[in-house]
Amino acid sequence: MLYRALLLLFVVGALLTFMLDRSMRTYSVHAVLSGSMGHAAPTGSLIVTKRSPVTSYQVGDIVTFPLPSSPKQTVTHRIVRMSSTVQGSIVQTKGDANPNGDGWSVPAAYLQGKVMLVVPLLGYWCMALQSAIGYILFALVTLLLIVLPLAVASIRELKHRPS
Repeated sequence: MLYRALLLLFVVGALLTFMLDRSMRTYSVHAVLSGSMGHAAPTGSLIVTKRSPVTSYQVGDIVTFPLPSSPKQTVTHRIVRMSSTVQGSIVQTKGDANPNGDGWSVPAAYLQGKVMLVVPLLGYWCMALQSAIGYILFALVTLLLIVLPLAVASIRELKHRPS
């Protein structure tokens, strides 16, 4: 029974990590790397975001967007203020655990999605799987979880078979 639960955990982690392409899908998956969102998205959580129309965002939504100073990195914070400009809607964000708002404003068009699901601790698995050693360990453990029960069942069957 335990091996089935572990196998399921590994399969879900693999699917979330490798099958969901962040740029092509309605849903994207991110690992939380810092404690800036406090209890809403603790460090090591896996978050699932859903692309949404720009007009659907509201104050209070937790959103993911590219870090203005390093666009290849993403930030997940709560919208604390929205305003309209000639260029479109602008949002100001803040991490729930941070004392002050972020030092930047983000065009709403840059938002990658609203957080729909937070799974504590699963983000650690996904981060580990992105390293070569983590991937190899994942493959070995998954193989063991599949092969070991089959081998044990085969041995039991052989022992109980009449000679």
